[in-house]
Amino acid sequence: IVEIDGKQITKWSVPVWLQRMYKASAEGKKCMLFLDELNRAQIDVRQSALQLVLEGQIHEHKLPIVDGQKTFIVSAVNPADDYQVDELDAALLDRFLTIDVEADAESWLKWAEANNINSTIRSFIYKNNNKLCYKVNDGKGPTPRGWAKLSEFLNLKEKVEEINKNSRIIEEIEKENSELKLKKEDIEANLKLKRDNFIELDKNISNLNKENESNLKDKSENETEF
Repeated sequence: IVEIDGKQITKWSVPVWLQRMYKASAEGKKCMLFLDELNRAQIDVRQSALQLVLEGQIHEHKLPIVDGQKTFIVSAVNPADDYQVDELDAALLDRFLTIDVEADAESWLKWAEANNINSTIRSFIYKNNNKLCYKVNDGKGPTPRGWAKLSEFLNLKEKVEEINKNSRIIEEIEKENSELKLKKEDIEANLKLKRDNFIELDKNISNLNKENESNLKDKSENETEF
């Protein structure tokens, strides 16, 4: 509430989405306002949408105009006979050009490839275009959104399998390293044993040589005395 000309009035703040549009328009960018799931909105929200479409403003805040081009307003709704939604008011609906949109396999496949949709799903839809969006007896069935959700699960599953595979490889490498370490320790122990045996043998040979030298010396002295 603010005071203007001595009167207290309600002044609405600029919505965050409109602030983003003001910033874009200040940079010379033309704007489009997308009202998604409009027929799911509360009645007061739909009334505000009528003001947006009819007057190009919400409360006292006007939508941007860039190079003489007004903000382009687009809305998306689901049909009331298939979804739990409200019918749009005739006055609001009359301000829109209505276009019925259906899922198209070829277009969806291009989108799917660009958005990392699982290759198994893309291959299935490529071979079965009619399975992209259809209904079975109970009125339920797969949709493009449903395939995208399934793709998230499959991609996650493949990542987990890859992690598990890498973990097994690491375990095998660690096992091999452990076995190699044991073999190395055995080889080092055998080498140490052989080195110790060699040192002992060399010591014994040295002692024998000393004994032989001593015996020869004693024998030589005895022969001289004789």
